[in-house]
Amino acid sequence: MGGFGGHGKRDAFAAVSFDDGNTWKTTNLSDSAVEFSTAIPSYPGDVISTALAVAGNHIAVAWASRYCSSGAPAYTADTDSTYIRDLADVATDLGIDPAHDLYLTDLFGVAGSQGLVDYSAQGYPTVGEVPFACLWSARGVLKLGDDPRTVGTTETSYVVWYKPERLTSGVRDVARVEIAFVGGAGVALVWQEDPEGLLPGQGEGPGEGWSGATANSQTDIWYSFLPDANFESVVDSAGDPQDLDTYLASDSNKPKPYVPFAVPMRLTNNARCLGGGSGGGTRPYCTATALDYGLKNQCADTVDIPTGQNSETTQICVSEDGMPNVANVAATRPRLSLQPKSGGGAWATVVAEESKGLGSFFFKTGETLVETAMPCTEGDADCEVADEGKNVLYYSFEMGSPSTDSDLSSTGLVKNLLA
Repeated sequence: MGGFGGHGKRDAFAAVSFDDGNTWKTTNLSDSAVEFSTAIPSYPGDVISTALAVAGNHIAVAWASRYCSSGAPAYTADTDSTYIRDLADVATDLGIDPAHDLYLTDLFGVAGSQGLVDYSAQGYPTVGEVPFACLWSARGVLKLGDDPRTVGTTETSYVVWYKPERLTSGVRDVARVEIAFVGGAGVALVWQEDPEGLLPGQGEGPGEGWSGATANSQTDIWYSFLPDANFESVVDSAGDPQDLDTYLASDSNKPKPYVPFAVPMRLTNNARCLGGGSGGGTRPYCTATALDYGLKNQCADTVDIPTGQNSETTQICVSEDGMPNVANVAATRPRLSLQPKSGGGAWATVVAEESKGLGSFFFKTGETLVETAMPCTEGDADCEVADEGKNVLYYSFEMGSPSTDSDLSSTGLVKNLLA
């Protein structure tokens, strides 16, 4: 398949040993291999990558899966089981306002239908059609003492695994998931999402491509987090928060989290906001709504740029800091570090690559706009090449709290989104 990871019926498993590795207890975290994709009903819910982080007695696992038709995304009411939480109640319990705080608000277009990509059209007929992957997570809590859910055995310690929760919808293709955890602060996730599906690449380096190193334009880096104080939250059958020990005393099923991970937010700003009054269509962050959350104005002005083959132009937005969003670059391969912050909390540092978007293009020296520059031939006098390749970018900010509106400082999460 030219380096493609393959079609399978894989699940995300965790294995825990309490005797220095002599024996292991395995648990299926995803339970998705027997399920099927929404975009391609015959395609199994294959798990294609996993990531793990541990802090104290808390374990966080994340994975990308082709199964996107169930779960508990934070941006929609969850009605897939008898344990139904009301997100309005969650917001009240967290002390946040969905009209001003991003934690439970889908401002960046997370919701949507699962997409797919046809690799046959790209020269990989054996790969064929593949549904986009979406992001899932599961929590584990290490408990001391006997497990009340078991009969006939006595444990000195055990791990409680929660039901998985879905963070994304598969409207874009998830890849390269990273996770980090700081005890007392929380857990954070970063990943890339490609609007047209993972790009195969050319396999020119040490490998066979399909690594996410190359991507389609408008591929962005996304971020989510969960405060450690809310990690063990459980929803009871009435939809109310419940203590984990109380839940375990009466229910042997995997608990379901009451407080979800934050609705994913975009660190990079590669997707286009359109002008002409459309504000990018249905993207709230492109409109004045974004100002209510402390985000900068993405459409303070507009400019017409050539985007078609027959001199057609498109009106795009210009942000309040004067940056037109041409949307011809891609951010890829994020790496995440989470470090304790003096006084509590944590600092998040993300490093990623971003294409320069101009490619191999030669233009006359002195031209101020590459879009309208006079082309020339390599080697001619006063002929220069536009930048090509990638830049390495980094982002550093506070991990965040559910009350995102309470800290709009330059080091806070909100002011470092859409960078």
